[in-house]
Formats: sequence, C-alpha cells, structure tokens
Amino acid sequence: MNAKFQEAFDSFVQQVKLEPSTKGILFFGSAQQGKESPSSDLDFNIVVDSDEGWNFKRLIHGVSVEAYFLPKDQWRKLLDESPHVLKSFATGTIVYDTDSCLRELAAYAKKKYDEGPEELSDLQKANWRITLTEICRDLEGQLQSGAENPIFSGWAISKALEGYCALARVWADKTEKLVERWSAMDSQMKKLIEQYNDNPSTEHAKKLVEHILDKHGGPITEYEGPRIKYRNA
Repeated sequence: MNAKFQEAFDSFVQQVKLEPSTKGILFFGSAQQGKESPSSDLDFNIVVDSDEGWNFKRLIHGVSVEAYFLPKDQWRKLLDESPHVLKSFATGTIVYDTDSCLRELAAYAKKKYDEGPEELSDLQKANWRITLTEICRDLEGQLQSGAENPIFSGWAISKALEGYCALARVWADKTEKLVERWSAMDSQMKKLIEQYNDNPSTEHAKKLVEHILDKHGGPITEYEGPRIKYRNA
C-alpha cells in the first residue's frame, strides 16, 4: 500500500485493538491485494465479544475505511449464507487474533471457498435456463419494437453472469470482477463483452446472454420436472 493508505490502516488497526471487545481483525479487499486505486476503501471484518453487531465507515487520514463488527457465531452463520463474506474470510489477511477465533473462521471459509458452490439440482439448472431463455425473449421483444432500454440490458447481462456462475459452480462476485474472470476464460465472451462496452445496445446484450445460455444447454422450450412444467407460449 502507498503511504497514505498505510497511515490510515495503522491508525484504524491501533484504534480497534484498544477496544476490549475486539477478538480479531481481518483485512480484505483491493487494498489488501495490492490493487488499490485512489478511490478504494480499506475493508475490515472485526470479530467482537458482544451480543450485537455494528458497522463503521468514515475517512481516516483522507482514506475511506469500512468495517463490520460481529460476534463469532454471527460471522460463522454468514459464511454459509453470503458468498461475499465467504470470499473475504477465505482470501483476507489476519491482522489480529486474540484466541484463534479468526483463524478458525478463516480456515473454514478457505475450505468451503476452495470446494466451490454446491452442485445445482436438475430443477435448479432448468430454472436458470428458463430465466435466461426469458431474458433473451424480452431482449428480442425490445429489438423488434425498436425500443432500446439500457437499464434493462445492463441488468440482463448482470443476471446472466450470475446464472453463469451458478451453472458453472463458481462463486458470484461483483459484475466487473465476473466480466474480468470470464473474459480471461472464454475468448468469445471477451469479444462479446468488448462489443457491448463499445456499443451497449440491446442487440449486443442479447448476443452475450445467448452465448452464456448456449454454453449451458441452450434455451428451454419444454421441461418436465418434479415441480415444474414449462412450455413456450
């Protein structure tokens, strides 16, 4: 980290260590990974000996610092519920740990994160394909009507990337990180994303969603399962 970020980091950590309820401090995010930009935050998860949690966000030496304070049992629960929290514990750096409570949480998170999301059931896979099929249909409807809707197109791509993660058994992430990840793994997707970035049109959004759908079985026109029966109108 540069000197400004380091000064803010040292000041915050020293302040939190002085609190008797502090049991552990985890540092995560872009600055922790050495990828900070001038607008980056310093991100922390704090384990506290308390019955309640709270959050903290303020400028320290001109740097935005954001921290979440929760007792160990609540962090443990979130590791099973939030991919974002899971990733922060799996990839973060332990700064302070009074009784190994943070090391236990980080070890559990890393194991779970490395294993990847659970395999979807056939019904869950079909539901994602139905969702992507319907998004393609809505985008096609916009093309036929000549009505461009950039907000819907952006949402459609974000939702399609979420579906791609679920179907491919990788953890979801921020849209820009997913774009970076899939662009590196799939040359055709990289090309389609570049086309959309150059011209964020409904047509380019539809091509990108179709590509994601085609990689996972294509559109669903008829599916019969234990709880769902779906046909195109």
